[in-house]
Amino acid sequence: MISAAKSGRRDSNQSGDGVVKKPEESAQEKLEKCAQWSKKMGMAMPSVPGKVVLDQSTIERLRHKGVVKTADEKLAATALYAANEERLKNESEARKLELKQQNMYRTKGPKLAQLDGDAHKTSHLLAKAFEMRQNREPEIQYCNSLILSTKCHAIRCAQLEEKERNHEGRESTEDDQRPGRPVTVSTPETVTKINQIVLADRRMSIRMIAEAINADKETVRKILHKELHMTKVSAKLVLKNLTPDQKFLRQQVCSDFLEKLKEDPGLMKNIITCHKTWIFQYDFETKRQSMHWKTPESPRIKKARMSK
Repeated sequence: MISAAKSGRRDSNQSGDGVVKKPEESAQEKLEKCAQWSKKMGMAMPSVPGKVVLDQSTIERLRHKGVVKTADEKLAATALYAANEERLKNESEARKLELKQQNMYRTKGPKLAQLDGDAHKTSHLLAKAFEMRQNREPEIQYCNSLILSTKCHAIRCAQLEEKERNHEGRESTEDDQRPGRPVTVSTPETVTKINQIVLADRRMSIRMIAEAINADKETVRKILHKELHMTKVSAKLVLKNLTPDQKFLRQQVCSDFLEKLKEDPGLMKNIITCHKTWIFQYDFETKRQSMHWKTPESPRIKKARMSK
């Protein structure tokens, strides 16, 4: 029986020509064999694509990305995008201008007026609350109390003094004469007095004039510049502007030197020039010392240049 079964199985795997047929392998078996062979040879197993269901949006995105654009098409798309942006910008500016014009001609209605009033009241209350919160500080309270007490004391003293003078028979409401500088000094008398002082000595400074008339330096400066139209300038330098005495002394010194040179021709060899030395024949004054007041019509004072 067993031999008959074996003979029957062998007959089923054999063809009519006596060739033995191998059974067909499934796809899973082929894949396993391929993986074993790749692992044996040290090669990576090739990936087998699977089946994935894509939605419509993904398909459209892939289709859009898969389109190849030329350079001209890219430039045209960029120009179209820029034109669209410019159009949107112009439309926005036009809407803003239209809204501004509407606000210019729009009058406040009762609701808008009420809102403005409420906003003004709210801001006023916030300011008062901030001020009250600041006044709660101990240092500020102490300073406020000092100021208030000083004011009250001064007012009370003035009231008592006025009451006492009224009992003594005072009827005038003007202030008493008191020493010190008057409130207003820019008067015609003051201008005339300053003009006389400047004409007597044009080199006086503003401080000296202010002390002479008992006035403020700023007031004196305004009177000199704006009312008398005077400016303070330096003396004009003139070359070789010597007096007759200075010219005679200079001639005498030169003559004496020439006579000594005739007596001793070798005198020049004994002179050694090391450095220039200024020897003044008069008491010179600086530029600041020579400054003086002048009107536009009066000439400038001349000053000789310093000479040896």
